[in-house]
Amino acid sequence: MGVTQTCTIPTEGTTLYSSYDYDDSNLAYHTMCIPGNVSGAPEQLVLPVHRFVPEKFEEIFKKHAHTRPDALTSKELGEMLKANRDPKDFKGRVGAFGEWRLLYALCKDKEGFLHKETMKAVYDGRVFEKLEREKKEAKEFAKKK
Repeated sequence: MGVTQTCTIPTEGTTLYSSYDYDDSNLAYHTMCIPGNVSGAPEQLVLPVHRFVPEKFEEIFKKHAHTRPDALTSKELGEMLKANRDPKDFKGRVGAFGEWRLLYALCKDKEGFLHKETMKAVYDGRVFEKLEREKKEAKEFAKKK
């Protein structure tokens, strides 16, 4: 089971209604179509027909990025989650917390920042390519030592 399946099945397993596989060269990942906004991101970031809305994405950083304008710290990510949660939707809150904290754990830099481009890459699938590239670079660096 790949990274994508491991990450998405526990958090999205009850909310998806269809899925398809996408294969780009040697990197295969699984994309799931999720109805509505269950990610804990600001409402309307992804329209009901799954279109990314750049203006809403930029609002995340205007409202919550206090340390750096292009990245979020763990504390700022928590602030974003708290500000955008639905108090009546416990399952959605748990799913959002798991998704964003997993993304933070996998993609933060050495200084503890989750960068805007990394977060944006989640919405178009590039984040998995980025993780694979970084893993290969780390292996190559380890071999040189």
